[in-house]
Amino acid sequence: MVDNLKQIKSFLQWDTNNDYYYVEITQRKKDNPDLERNSNIIHSYRVTSETHLDILMPELIMLSIHYNARVGINLNRKSFKKAAYRTVKKMADQMCDDEFKNVQTAYEMSSGGNVNNGQKYWILDMDNATECDLDLMMAIDCYEPNPYSNKALAVVHTKTGYHIITKPFRVDQFRKDYPNHSFEIKRNNLTILYIP
Repeated sequence: MVDNLKQIKSFLQWDTNNDYYYVEITQRKKDNPDLERNSNIIHSYRVTSETHLDILMPELIMLSIHYNARVGINLNRKSFKKAAYRTVKKMADQMCDDEFKNVQTAYEMSSGGNVNNGQKYWILDMDNATECDLDLMMAIDCYEPNPYSNKALAVVHTKTGYHIITKPFRVDQFRKDYPNHSFEIKRNNLTILYIP
């Protein structure tokens, strides 16, 4: 079991009624070999306050256990207003392309997407990471013009490794200096909140 709730809460900011965090319960093929796709979204939520998250946690845990699924949260705060505008654009694009069947998914696709509102966080996804690989966390801070700016913020556990939570940094030089390390940089993605 992986439970990162306490650690994740330290990244969440609740400034306005327009903001939310996108939370998703997802089955993964590597956890459920009978799935026909790589992943299957069970349910998604737009969490608007810490109290809202606390109230939802029992439901999230219950559903993740029932479906053998992971609960993920995008640490990049979202905007209802930006999501609404993006939904209208997405629906118009789908209708212009004669994709009427997909119009019903426009809001879901838009509200979890790149409608950030505030501080941006990236995830360094390191499956099967060793303690040595975690030394990369300290090295990330060197790839920023301002040497007093901490970019690597935290390490959270996943099922098979770690997510290093960072602020944006100079990826080009970092990849050049660490070519043998296996990691994926996710600029607008979920990190693990809970895995049964």
